[in-house]
Amino acid sequence: MKMKSAGVLRGEGEAGRFVEPVGRDSRRAHFKVPEGPKKLGMGIAECGAKTVPNSAFRFPHSPVPEGRQRAFFWGGGGEAATDSWALSVLQYGLDRSLSPPAFRFLRHSGVLLFHFLLVAATVCQAAEPKPGDVVTNSIGMKLAWIPPGAFTMGSPKFEPFRITNETQTKETIAKGFRMGVTEVTQKQWRAVMGTDPSFFKGDDLPVEHITWHDAAEFCRKLGGKEKKRYRLPTAVEREYACRAGTATAYNTGNGVAALRKAGWFNKNSANKTHPVGLKQPNAWGLYDMHGNVSEWIAQRPAKELYRTESKLVNLEIKDGRDHRGGSWGLTAGDCRSASRHRNNGNYRYFDLGFRVVCEEE
Repeated sequence: MKMKSAGVLRGEGEAGRFVEPVGRDSRRAHFKVPEGPKKLGMGIAECGAKTVPNSAFRFPHSPVPEGRQRAFFWGGGGEAATDSWALSVLQYGLDRSLSPPAFRFLRHSGVLLFHFLLVAATVCQAAEPKPGDVVTNSIGMKLAWIPPGAFTMGSPKFEPFRITNETQTKETIAKGFRMGVTEVTQKQWRAVMGTDPSFFKGDDLPVEHITWHDAAEFCRKLGGKEKKRYRLPTAVEREYACRAGTATAYNTGNGVAALRKAGWFNKNSANKTHPVGLKQPNAWGLYDMHGNVSEWIAQRPAKELYRTESKLVNLEIKDGRDHRGGSWGLTAGDCRSASRHRNNGNYRYFDLGFRVVCEEE
């Protein structure tokens, strides 16, 4: 990389040529860097406004002579991997018209500047979470990171217990999100709603005997408490998260033996709910995606929604809402990844609960 005291930074790298005037005092240059490790050469890396996931900076622990400050930038995968990324670099001591005292001040304050920028870069450029990475919110609810990706929704024609509404389609999750590691528990429900609607009682049992509207209201209130957007998962999100990269009937494999590892259903539940998180989780750390309680999802297909006809508003409130996953009272076929069920929005039963999605900002 070449530098001229005239205030223009010039260089050439794998991303192509970059040239931009820099002010006499600001010593700032902007250029684009492609995916992969890149040695940017002279300069101090600064965390700019346009940053991307899966990137990191490295800084020296002390300044080096004039015009030879070095910074390194690594870009990693994730959904932004095909984009060009912006990085800004501060240049010091390039213009010899700077007074010696001013330059000495900049040079000797470089150690503090390096450490400040390192901390800022760490905060601003935190890597995208790994699949299954868990955070805990203010009510003790654990939320796992569900990465973006694509999958085949539905079931193949040869899958046992398959029904006709499970037609396979290719679906894409463009943006990652967080999902409850378990179904919402009764303790978590009370912390937000202050009520105790469940038929079976226990802090760590899933809340049940709630309507779709109850579940949606919980999400709204929790979102207000946390200052984030909580909601029910869509059908696509729910099946994608359940499968966690698998294409089998259950995320533990095929057959009843595989289901016994993952969930509570009518052959092993003793006709009741069980504390969440006792069975084997899937690859993204989600428990009870099969069985225990069936889980309300966000909405029905758009083509089935009533729209502007005011006389149908009450029908819309009461009409069918889907739930997924099967329950302690249902068969192995009802608990498959692709299986889906529907009841009206005001329906409540002691095998029907939910889990939440939290959208990342």
